[in-house]
Amino acid sequence: MPRRSPLSLRVVVSALTALWMVGAGTVAGCAGPGPTSATSSSGSSGTTHPSTADPTTNTTTGGTTPDAGRSASASEVAALLTRRAEALLAGDEQAFRATVSDPRATSGRRQLDSYDAAKALGLARLEVENPTLVGDLATVVVRYRLGGLDTGDRETRLVYRVVWTGDGWAVASEGPSGPGASAPWVAMPKLRVHRTPHAVVAGTVPRASLVEYAGIVDRARPEMHRHWPGTPTRVLVLAPATAEEADALLGRPGAAGLGGVTGSGGVTGSGGATGSGGAAGSGGATGSAGSRSAVAATTEGPTGPDGRATGDRIVLDPDAYARLSTAGRDVVLTHELAHVAVRSSVPGAPATWLAEGYADHVGYARAGLRDRVLLAPLITAVREGRAPTDLPDSAALQPASGDLEVPYLAAWQAVDLIAQEYGEQALRELVEAAASTGTAADAQARTDAALETVLGSSREELTRAWRQRLETLAR
Repeated sequence: MPRRSPLSLRVVVSALTALWMVGAGTVAGCAGPGPTSATSSSGSSGTTHPSTADPTTNTTTGGTTPDAGRSASASEVAALLTRRAEALLAGDEQAFRATVSDPRATSGRRQLDSYDAAKALGLARLEVENPTLVGDLATVVVRYRLGGLDTGDRETRLVYRVVWTGDGWAVASEGPSGPGASAPWVAMPKLRVHRTPHAVVAGTVPRASLVEYAGIVDRARPEMHRHWPGTPTRVLVLAPATAEEADALLGRPGAAGLGGVTGSGGVTGSGGATGSGGAAGSGGATGSAGSRSAVAATTEGPTGPDGRATGDRIVLDPDAYARLSTAGRDVVLTHELAHVAVRSSVPGAPATWLAEGYADHVGYARAGLRDRVLLAPLITAVREGRAPTDLPDSAALQPASGDLEVPYLAAWQAVDLIAQEYGEQALRELVEAAASTGTAADAQARTDAALETVLGSSREELTRAWRQRLETLAR
């Protein structure tokens, strides 16, 4: 069964002034999104579901009223949800509509929009487990795959409110339930999809934004493939327009109430990030409103039995990512692409400083700004005696640690030093050899060992050279 890896949440913080404030026209090499070849765009399906009823009223199909004294059995609900899943996979809208209690109500129209969204995403597999019933609420585990993107099942929990219509049981509303990422067609039923050779960008932001984000991936992916040959051919980027949608996609507590059903639970990741240039990354998300305002993007997904990611999504924050400059959006999305590339081809993850430093190494290469500009906060910290004296550990790269921009820039400089001294090929071999499917301590120990076997160096030698590099920068 797929599981969430210890570093399955990759967060990019967008606080770097250099990339937040610099306009596209003033950043070298950062042109706006150009035309892409073989592109196609689609809405949920182009179908609209007009309202003919009071949005606050959940009437039942045919004008009948629910039988308040009748209780659904687990087998009856399982049969209903199985028919619904089969209709969705078959593209049979009439059969799907027959499972909706009132297609005219707000919750009914939302379900039909979700149907269109799932079709637009290319849903290729959908399996619904037997439901757990509490009154009229049925909670189920759903496993699914998106065609051409997922190599293993993703798992989500949904809750359905079921009602008796006189003709049988039907779904009044659906929404996310408990911790874990919601299915994108449930979180964003009004989504549109834009496909290019290397990107599937789905979201509720304006179509122009979908096109821009796909263009960034298409431009970054060939270079990323040269850095990392295992980079997937196509990457899924989710671009929600609201914080509520983002919360649902990441399994945060704010997802409660979608679709007329109250959800619960949330996700706390294993790290955090900052940036003084716009791309420093992290390994987690707390889901609080305060942290959300600083988090520009998150790479989230399960891993298979061998520790490799099988269905990553890059989720963009509707506020923080949009506030970045053109250069900043490019750097952040490239940083996340690096995480997707490594996670999909390497079992587990290396020490956090190496994982995040490598993603920054790739991302900042597209910034078009001098390193000293991007490194200004770290340089100041060195001059003031506040810089780290050892390679940042996992705790230093978590949101709870407070100020993260200096540790993340420090990790980037450690990886940049390795690339300059040993070359890109050796750096890639180091990341591969350092990966561990165990705890953060296991990953650190494996990384220390890989420094010796791959580079012929040691943690102590690297730390000395890295500290000298920081002191030289501060002069």
